[in-house]
Amino acid sequence: MATADWTGLMKPYDLSHLSFLIADENIFTLSVMRKILNAFHAQRIFEAQSAHEAYAYFRLAPIDIIITDCLQEPADEIDFIRQIRNDEKSPNQNIPILMLTAHSDTLRLSAAREAGATEILTKPLTAQKLYTALQVMIEQSSQPLQAPPLLMATGTHPPSPHGARTQTSQSKI
Repeated sequence: MATADWTGLMKPYDLSHLSFLIADENIFTLSVMRKILNAFHAQRIFEAQSAHEAYAYFRLAPIDIIITDCLQEPADEIDFIRQIRNDEKSPNQNIPILMLTAHSDTLRLSAAREAGATEILTKPLTAQKLYTALQVMIEQSSQPLQAPPLLMATGTHPPSPHGARTQTSQSKI
């Protein structure tokens, strides 16, 4: 199957050097997001299915951009964003955070903004909408977005929190 080149529609960015964390309770959504990011040539993609797992990964791995969708209690995606922004142990309180949501009500969007979401995308999600949001976050970032290489000198991955998954290959859709 051929890979769509969505980047030709917008100002091109090299996302291959960036590291992404995707947090969503739904394994299918994680898979779709990974495939879209792979189409944008992203290679370092970390996945978590809970806020606890995502925050543990965020503290262990070099992450440049976080994409979060639906997370379940006891901590949902809003709590996860709030923790990143307010926890004194947060390795990067200013990291760009993209929140995806199927709920476009004003209260939900306002809560996400107040928690510290950098950008919010309402579903349905398209590759073009995602790329545009990433482009905006890269351009507005107050710090350079360039994660160090994920693989250590020994060729092993950094420690992983229980249950977290990584995908560092260059697989295509």
